[in-house]
Amino acid sequence: NLHLGFTIDHEKLQFQFSNDGENWTNIGEVKDASQLSDDYGNNWQFTGAFAGICCQDLSGANAPADFDYFS
Repeated sequence: NLHLGFTIDHEKLQFQFSNDGENWTNIGEVKDASQLSDDYGNNWQFTGAFAGICCQDLSGANAPADFDYFS
């Protein structure tokens, strides 16, 4: 199993992965998450940030991606 995750510390977003769900390794650089705030921008129509998972099979083999859980 491969576990994917992220942490947000105020405006700092860091993606992570783990092979066992306990020991996490950071992926890539820290990203700016300040634009995910409800009060970002002038239009006041933003409804907040959402998180989800998806996977595309780019090999053309129709291989499935099975997700055990999402929290």
